Amino acid sequence: LPPQLGGATSYAITSGVSMLPHFHTGDLVILRKEPSYHVGEVAAYHNGQLHKVVMHQIIAIEGTHYMFKGENNNFIDSFKPTKNQIVGAEWIHLPGVGRYLVDIRDPVVAAVLLGLLWLYSFSPRSKSRRQRRRYRHVR
Repeated sequence: LPPQLGGATSYAITSGVSMLPHFHTGDLVILRKEPSYHVGEVAAYHNGQLHKVVMHQIIAIEGTHYMFKGENNNFIDSFKPTKNQIVGAEWIHLPGVGRYLVDIRDPVVAAVLLGLLWLYSFSPRSKSRRQRRRYRHVR
């Protein structure tokens, strides 16, 4: 379940080049909240300076703070989150799938998909062989 429902699973859709070659723009990463995180693990955290979620690799732990760095970056992230600011660690990586989720979140695309679903729900269904036989015997 997502954190909003008391669960420990959330997701991130990647953008940018900081985690190349591991992640590309549009990848979907399922994240799980862990009891502890370790060096070398890829995790996402709430960056208080950028006011967004960043997903990088943990390179060190200093007391209660974690140090992160993008695999393709030549610098260490200046923000050092605590465990409470970590969204979760990489659990499942689905290359390219995030692009479709971004499209579905577009209000126009969502409206078209809901309209098609509505039309499908009211479309006439063909009867099964059993139903057709039963109908012939009733007449």
